[in-house]
Amino acid sequence: MAGQTQWSLEGQFACGSGFLVTPDCLGETFVSKTASYDVSILLPQVDDASGGSDLTRPLRRFVPPAVADDSESDGRTEWGSIAGGTRESPVYAHILHCGFRAQVSAADADEFAAVAKTVAKELAAWWNKLCDWLDLVSLQEFAKLGAAQRSILHHAVHMWSGDDEGVRKAGVTYQVFPGGIHQVEVLDRDQTQAAMDLAATGRSPETEWLFIRDAKMYLRAGDHRRAVIDACTATELALTALIDKQFDADKLAPSERKKKFKAHHGISNLVLLHKKTKVPARLPKKLVEEVGAPRNRAAHQGATLSGATARAAIRAAAQVVEAAFPLQSSQPGFATKTLTRKPRLGMLPQHQNLHLMSSNSIIIEAPFHQ
Repeated sequence: MAGQTQWSLEGQFACGSGFLVTPDCLGETFVSKTASYDVSILLPQVDDASGGSDLTRPLRRFVPPAVADDSESDGRTEWGSIAGGTRESPVYAHILHCGFRAQVSAADADEFAAVAKTVAKELAAWWNKLCDWLDLVSLQEFAKLGAAQRSILHHAVHMWSGDDEGVRKAGVTYQVFPGGIHQVEVLDRDQTQAAMDLAATGRSPETEWLFIRDAKMYLRAGDHRRAVIDACTATELALTALIDKQFDADKLAPSERKKKFKAHHGISNLVLLHKKTKVPARLPKKLVEEVGAPRNRAAHQGATLSGATARAAIRAAAQVVEAAFPLQSSQPGFATKTLTRKPRLGMLPQHQNLHLMSSNSIIIEAPFHQ
């Protein structure tokens, strides 16, 4: 590759406690984007050679100099396993590592090393956003309520390029040191790609979507009161955003906006203001009944709420948030679909490293920190 400015970057990284996917995701490539680079994320595949339930890494473009093909051992790297069902009839898989590829520009190996570190930093930021989107489209609980955000840079990120013969070169390692069994939803192929698409936009979920995510987590934990309270908060914030957008269109003065919002506190009054302002976005017919009423009982009376009540509140709240902040996915109505369907659940082992891989030339590895 001497004299060339384009370098293929290849790598792998660990992804915390792992995530669950349906069998059709295995061995697949998912396209996404960091702040500056297009990346291809590669999920591990079934290990045909072993005949067991363990997964193996995706095919690599470059292999170590001492290896003539792509059959070298990954050492202690655990890529994942068939965790639900059997090898012959798998239901879902537990992903522990992934790979990725990207194209970068560099004049020589030293510049490639510097660029690779930049890519690693961007990938860490992308991973944080992806975790939030994955939690939203299919609750995996990457975001532990009350816990600090994880970073893939807390463990070494390994990267390299290679020559025209397929032999690795210019290896780079980058690391930033930081100062049981669990049931989660299983991601299918469409959900995985949707989260990749959303992460590729470079933005994190809006606060309103994060409240929906948290509400789903509380629902899963059986805390229906907190689930409804967070759903109502998401609804009120989304209603405010919808009305404010209409005020922008009507060119309403800031002082007048303040007066109107001051006179319309709470979900019931915001729904009334939404109607008065003639916001085009339609609201669920029973919004106040399904979200506002149980929230008031929970917050002001300490009432015990049922799971059905919490699910209805989250479903209605998500429709309002979707109207205010549409998810830029290839599937119309995707957010509502994920909340209304019956999820497929799997048992996620704890205290293990999670690994995420991409399909080009970069590898990142990171442990999950509680």
